[in-house]
Amino acid sequence: MYERPKRLTNLKVLVVLEDDQSAIISQALNTTAHTLPISALAGWVIKTGLSEPEIIKKVHDQKYWGSIYVSSNDLSSNLVSAFSQGSFYNTTDVVRSYYETGRDPNGMNQYVIPAITKFSSVYQSILEQGLYPELLANASDSNLAKLRDNGMLTSYPKITITDAAPLEQPVLMAPIMVGLIYIIILTFFQVLWFIKLNADAAQILNPTSYIIYRALLQQVNFLILSLGYTALNSAFKISYNKSWSGGFGVAWMTHYLVMASVGGANENMYLLCFSTLPPLMGFWMLIFVILNISATFSPIEVCPKIFRFTYAMPVKNAYEISKIIYFDTYRGNLGRYFGVLIAWMIVNMILHPLCLIFFSTRTKKKVQKEAQAAAAEKEAST
Repeated sequence: MYERPKRLTNLKVLVVLEDDQSAIISQALNTTAHTLPISALAGWVIKTGLSEPEIIKKVHDQKYWGSIYVSSNDLSSNLVSAFSQGSFYNTTDVVRSYYETGRDPNGMNQYVIPAITKFSSVYQSILEQGLYPELLANASDSNLAKLRDNGMLTSYPKITITDAAPLEQPVLMAPIMVGLIYIIILTFFQVLWFIKLNADAAQILNPTSYIIYRALLQQVNFLILSLGYTALNSAFKISYNKSWSGGFGVAWMTHYLVMASVGGANENMYLLCFSTLPPLMGFWMLIFVILNISATFSPIEVCPKIFRFTYAMPVKNAYEISKIIYFDTYRGNLGRYFGVLIAWMIVNMILHPLCLIFFSTRTKKKVQKEAQAAAAEKEAST
């Protein structure tokens, strides 16, 4: 949150004007983008010569957080002509805004949508108080009467907003935000649930078989827990089929990968901490949650640069995949998101046998030392 208002301009919003930027509507939009405090609310990028499909694609591809644009290159000339002739010109839906809340529901609702709303308000004030009076000053009395009768005097080309990925189900904020935090905690407690079973298995299995048993048990646990987590969301009528017809399976595998990522790390750290200094486990859980969550649910663009490490954290990548599942947002980075989760899972699986060996060695030394101490104490007492 440190100095976040100074970095709001990192949230780029595309503003597309007519080729003639001095035209009345383009002039109003351009003036608004450079007026304080509007200019500090987002990074308004002024461009011309883009068609509506190109604008929509750029926003959908996450090149920009949103857009404001004129629907026609002749918009201003048509408006001026209507005023000069006293005729009616339909100004509905001639200036548009396009964005997708699903790209980042929290960031969009906190920063981008309020910025566009305030932009729209100032833009309309500039038209009402400055540019429209200039047009009316040149109109004849007869034309003024016609304009009054057909409603053109109060018909301003307001900005029409299109949200292509709205937050239709507020309950979605639970699984894509708080639910991901629960996953970290849940995967830690699943280690504690199997302490006795693992201790009994260690008594009857040889070292190699025990390592294989622990690796398989870990992955089976994550598969079952992730299935339960995914099914629980379905119980609250959350649809997984926005992007894929088999969205439930995609969501299940996503939840499995994030559980294997954070859960594997939790289990490895459990083995290291409890064999050396058990209180360290509490510290690990605290710092691991903070590292995963601190910048995940806010646009990293408005955070200090140090928080860019969040791109490599499992919960951040699970969050990005969840938004694709629930809102059908841009899929261009899907490979990277899954790649990060799979990398975490593989590294954890490689380190797991080493952590088991370390835990076993340290535990044996502790048992031997305690046995020697007990024997010495018994000998001293006799």
